[in-house]
Amino acid sequence: MGKIHLVLRIAFLLVFVIACCSAFPLQKAGATWNEIAQLNQGQGYVIYFLDAKTGFLGFGNNAAPIWKSTDSGVTWVSVTSPATPRNGYVSDIWFSAPDDGWATIASTAGFATGQLWHSTDTGNTWVNCNSFKFGDPSSVRRTSKALCVAGAGFGVVFSLDSGRTFTQGFNEPMRGLDLVDSLHIACTPLSSPTYYYSSAGGTSWQPSNQIVGDAWGTCGVKGTSTYFVAPENQLHLTLE
Repeated sequence: MGKIHLVLRIAFLLVFVIACCSAFPLQKAGATWNEIAQLNQGQGYVIYFLDAKTGFLGFGNNAAPIWKSTDSGVTWVSVTSPATPRNGYVSDIWFSAPDDGWATIASTAGFATGQLWHSTDTGNTWVNCNSFKFGDPSSVRRTSKALCVAGAGFGVVFSLDSGRTFTQGFNEPMRGLDLVDSLHIACTPLSSPTYYYSSAGGTSWQPSNQIVGDAWGTCGVKGTSTYFVAPENQLHLTLE
């Protein structure tokens, strides 16, 4: 009986391991890369996917600066948008919903006046928000309270009326923005070592106790209080 029990236990263990491997296969995402398209549009600066099929590429100094894919990046077509100004490039693309897309247009020539574009038709058409008059914007996000834009020349500004008017949150050179939920958003610095965060949907900001140095990108892990910051650091903020 002992041997039979041992055999049964081993068989059960094998079945359990096989079932776990089937349910949770090992992943090596990002281990290999394959070229899927050639656009020949010059230097690309930003890529954003709204869902598994719909993606956007942003270019610089180009009459067709935003391109769209509806087949997971296999093919791309240019969409209707203003031309970027001289030395301008698309520095960020982000959607809060399919009918609420935003793009920031920065400049490689310094802190020249940047642009903020808006799309209400899943990125097929973009228009310039003429009320935005701030230099070198690098990122944009919308919380449940405000539309927030960060940049090297102005820090962070926010709008309570979908980009018709803007208020300055603080004025230190900034780069990346991201959020973990509808109220909590963080910002990475350009030259200042101080990160900033908001627990009020971007309508008020506080310096973080994390002193890491400048970083362009940040990624908020949705539903947590964790932000990953490029290139090699982590920034953890406590939700209040």
